[in-house]
Amino acid sequence: MRILFASTHKYLPELHGGMEINTHQLATRLLSAGISVGVLVGLEGRGRVGTLAKLQMKMLGRKWGRDHVMGYPVWRTYDPSAVADFVVDEFKPDAVVVQGGHEFIKLVSGFIKRKLPVIGYLHSHDRLLLDVDLSREGRLVFMVNSKFTASMHPEKRIVRVLPPIVPRRLYETETDRTAAVLINPSKYKGLDVVMGMARARPDIPFHLVMTKKKQRLEIEKLPNITITGPFDDMRKVYRNARVVLAPSQCDETWGRIATEAHVSGIPVLASTRGGLLEAVGPGGICLPHNSLNEEWVAALGKMWDDPHHYAQLSAAAADYAKRREIQPDALVNGFVEEVCAHVERVT
Repeated sequence: MRILFASTHKYLPELHGGMEINTHQLATRLLSAGISVGVLVGLEGRGRVGTLAKLQMKMLGRKWGRDHVMGYPVWRTYDPSAVADFVVDEFKPDAVVVQGGHEFIKLVSGFIKRKLPVIGYLHSHDRLLLDVDLSREGRLVFMVNSKFTASMHPEKRIVRVLPPIVPRRLYETETDRTAAVLINPSKYKGLDVVMGMARARPDIPFHLVMTKKKQRLEIEKLPNITITGPFDDMRKVYRNARVVLAPSQCDETWGRIATEAHVSGIPVLASTRGGLLEAVGPGGICLPHNSLNEEWVAALGKMWDDPHHYAQLSAAAADYAKRREIQPDALVNGFVEEVCAHVERVT
């Protein structure tokens, strides 16, 4: 079996997003199972990998660069749709998994024209409306990362809900439980909510963890706020966390940081936007995103100040992280099962 992942998004190491991390986790496990993997993605053109791709393009007079820095072939280009035919000819995939990007429909259509089985793996709530022909196309099915995402695509043929892969060994850590942690501090992630909590609770240390090296943060300077990161090893993020904060003001299709925190028994204080309710479950507290500041402060206070309540939430978080449907082996097996079934149906 040969599986090609395709997207117009940039990819590791140029872009460290949830979708990119999940793709790599899938890819490495598929390789271990004897399945060949290739990845066609967009290009940023910076750093060692981006510079190498641009150099290949210039010296060889072509529209893509190719590397194996992730352990499998990755084609990087400014125009994945224009390069897709070449990659299909070279890699010869049995199936293609298309994920997100502004030319999602164009990519899907191109692979369908090549008579390939296509699985759209949806990680966002972007509508990605299909025309009549594509909506009836038997070669096209979809997987989604949450029940919430599925609810945003009622017209698509969804064969499985497949949450992100979160390997315990990469995230589990001992924690001194001394800080409230917000990852990727930004307005849409609830930075204003967290600032309100920090002002109201000067006794609680707040860690704001940056996710990009050149990320700038202009906020009020408070003595209980520490700006840190980015980190390649997320265990460094969680080793001080008593509570992880996710008061998102936008619809999160999952809430990967909740799953990451739970493996160390760290509860999450989150909003109810999108798939956060699924991701947090009993391992934390969820409030409406537009709750008053005093409501957020009260919820944090209950988690921070009540040892018995905190112990209950921590135990629930650890238990929730052990549920079968999010274990990496179960997720990979489910993915392979659906891909193989789809290939068998249409070939």
